[in-house]
Amino acid sequence: MNASEPHTWALRCHAATPASAVAAVSVGWQRRSGIWRLDYRFVGDPERIVLPSSTQAGFSEDLWQRTCAEAFVAGADGAYREFNFSPDGRWAIFDFAGARRRVAALPAPPRPPAIVCRREGASLRLTVDLRAELLPSGRSRRAGFCAVIEEQGGRFSYWALHHAAGRPDFHAAHTFTARVPDDD
Repeated sequence: MNASEPHTWALRCHAATPASAVAAVSVGWQRRSGIWRLDYRFVGDPERIVLPSSTQAGFSEDLWQRTCAEAFVAGADGAYREFNFSPDGRWAIFDFAGARRRVAALPAPPRPPAIVCRREGASLRLTVDLRAELLPSGRSRRAGFCAVIEEQGGRFSYWALHHAAGRPDFHAAHTFTARVPDDD
């Protein structure tokens, strides 16, 4: 099979970081011909979202300190891969052996993630195309989708499928609740 049925998940804002510029965040996922497409939508007042602006797309550390979309994909062994996507085209991919036990940043892939960001009425849309070989291998993968949103005035909100107790923590494995269909 070359394509999968599309899936969409609603993200929740962490209670300790209420948003004023964004009312809802969702992420759609679909696999088509070796490409995994992630489609993040931030609904609200996109003019009040602070967008990073780099003149050069490519690998960059610390993207989570500004507006960015994230995905965590875990296998059955507890290891996981973190993906960060900035609206300005920068990205990062990291491997972890377990919760916050970073192994390494992946070397620049020959075909890095393709990121497109655009405003559509009352929403901001961030679309990411990932080559399937960038995902962790194996079956029974689970994912956690999340986003960091910086608003004008310095306010940040943290969005995820599920949140751990206490502070926002996207690395908590029990929050990786989206079932990622196996490749055929």
